[in-house]
Amino acid sequence: MKKNVLSPVLILFTLFLILTGCSNPAGDGSTPGADLSGEETINYAPALPDTVYVIAGGKGNKDGSSWENAYADVQTAIDAAAGTATIVSPKYVMILGGHTYYPNSSPNIPSPASDREKHFSLKNNVTVIGGFKGDEPDRVPRGEATVLSGDIGVKDDKSDNGYHVFYHFFGETDLNSTAVLRNVTITGGNADGGGNHNSGGGVYNYSSSPVMENCTFSGNSATGGGGMYNHFLSSPAVKNCTFSNNSAIDGGGMSNSSSSPAVESCTFSGNNAAGIGGGMYNNSSNPGVEDCTFSGNSATNSGGGMYNLTSGPRVKNCTFSGNSASNDGGGMYNTGRSPTVGNCTFSGNSATNNGGGMYNFFTSSPTVYGSILVGNFITGGITVSEFSGNAFNGSSTANLIRGTTADQHNDYGTTFIGDISMVFTHIKDGKAELKNNGGPTETLMIKKEGPAYNKITTAPDWLPPKDQRGFSRPGNAADIGAVEWQDGDQE
Repeated sequence: MKKNVLSPVLILFTLFLILTGCSNPAGDGSTPGADLSGEETINYAPALPDTVYVIAGGKGNKDGSSWENAYADVQTAIDAAAGTATIVSPKYVMILGGHTYYPNSSPNIPSPASDREKHFSLKNNVTVIGGFKGDEPDRVPRGEATVLSGDIGVKDDKSDNGYHVFYHFFGETDLNSTAVLRNVTITGGNADGGGNHNSGGGVYNYSSSPVMENCTFSGNSATGGGGMYNHFLSSPAVKNCTFSNNSAIDGGGMSNSSSSPAVESCTFSGNNAAGIGGGMYNNSSNPGVEDCTFSGNSATNSGGGMYNLTSGPRVKNCTFSGNSASNDGGGMYNTGRSPTVGNCTFSGNSATNNGGGMYNFFTSSPTVYGSILVGNFITGGITVSEFSGNAFNGSSTANLIRGTTADQHNDYGTTFIGDISMVFTHIKDGKAELKNNGGPTETLMIKKEGPAYNKITTAPDWLPPKDQRGFSRPGNAADIGAVEWQDGDQE
């Protein structure tokens, strides 16, 4: 009797596991096997004008007109919003948080060869926002994260993931700053194919310049640009974003080719390049990188934090900490052109051969002003190596570097110090400790009354009006480095 009673139960349970364990049984872009029962108790906010709604699995008649009638598919919602959006009448897509959404179509590939070409695509005049709880009276999300994933095949098997989570191709999108993505996590893209499908696992931009704010790019991979790839005059505005644990051969976090994105208040952490540019790789590109932190990125070859090839990025108010390269340039590697580095802090970076903090090669002579290069090493943290290779440009000034004048190519207004503990407040295991000292990114806190404190005694044109954290700098007694010491900062 027991056998006859249990067999149907076991059969039903097995069928349940099969159905809920497959990659996307509903085929609607929602979380596989998602339990949406808890959402029934939410008192959904009234629909806002010019807004389309998305919930995993959909709701009601699924026309996107409200939370109660939300679309199930993100791309369907974006396309519906774009159908009536104009520059004077933009539209919005609001996505419920706490769920993972997968692409179900290939909007910018007319004849897809495989499911791996499925992707999401932004549209001009449409703002896409994730992370809603559903009861917000406005367009400010207060819920859990919205995850947009390229893991469209067998769960956790990268080999059948989508090549790109977002794919914006020349002629198909031509995105401008009216295309906005906000408050989502982008993960699971694996651009290991041929042609365009070998770059931009998280986001691929070709002649496209959308705005991306408060987004997280994590766990994406590619040959070039694991988290994001910007190509051919792409100038996206990337603000308050995190690039973490992405991987590529070149440009683990971000790769820029003939492009000039504006990257502001972002964190590049734990990204890896099997070749060059663990955090960021720039090739014939001039990005503006401001108020960012590059930490714990690595490159098997060179440029653990950033690699600049015939590129002149403008890097301002940035912190490079704990990046490493197995060859040269633990923090930054420059070759072929000369970037501008202003009020930045390089500490705790390492390289095996040359330039623990920065390496300048082949006509590269960067302009470096108001910056700290202290506590960087080569050969596993044994030999001091703040920078090596070519000298700084002659207009460089007001820098703080560990060592003596004899150790450097030139001084150009540089102050030389002998001990890292003279400069930074928080020291751990002989290195400056990265902490949340306020602002959107972690920083290295300087020591009050130390050699970086109040040392910029004039108001030069190059001095940023605010520090990396957003605090104002005085015009006549500013601090060297990315952080301007404030009353109340921990000693």
